[in-house]
Amino acid sequence: MAGNQEQVLVELSGDGSCLLWCEGLECSAQTDFRNRSQLEERKKMAVISPPPGYSVLNNVLDVVKPMDVFLLNLFKQDDSLGVFLKNLGGILKHILNSENHNINAEELAGRLGYQFETIISGLKWWQAKEEITLQERSGQFRITKGRKTPSNDLQAITNRLQTELRETAAFRSYYGRADPVSLLRL
Repeated sequence: MAGNQEQVLVELSGDGSCLLWCEGLECSAQTDFRNRSQLEERKKMAVISPPPGYSVLNNVLDVVKPMDVFLLNLFKQDDSLGVFLKNLGGILKHILNSENHNINAEELAGRLGYQFETIISGLKWWQAKEEITLQERSGQFRITKGRKTPSNDLQAITNRLQTELRETAAFRSYYGRADPVSLLRL
């Protein structure tokens, strides 16, 4: 398929054999797009937004098992600490205002377009800020407002989170300029 990325996306959107994989808040508004928790096998797959890392890309490819992969570079995210925390905080606020205070961190990672570990660090950051209390149960988290005990871990968690976000930004940058063969490790 020749043409610019938007035109390629339009053509692939009409192909029922193609799974459109896209992650991040901008992607979640598109009904045709799937994140990592909504995958199924397909003959073709379009990677629409830059993934957060090799492990996520490889896991998605393992689940979808496409014969053809189209690498697009649309819906780029701002991986800065402030934007990440604002987006995660908005989702947490929504969850706290709902009846269900349970979080599946892997689904949240797919919705926001980050590594699972980055989401965990973000949740721990909000807990260290004494905004929420986390309770983990079998890989699921339950959140409640506030924190019962003060935390001295905020700086260490912030440093770890900044490192994880820099690694994500570096991979997304690499994805945008990499040779597809080396990116897909064919």
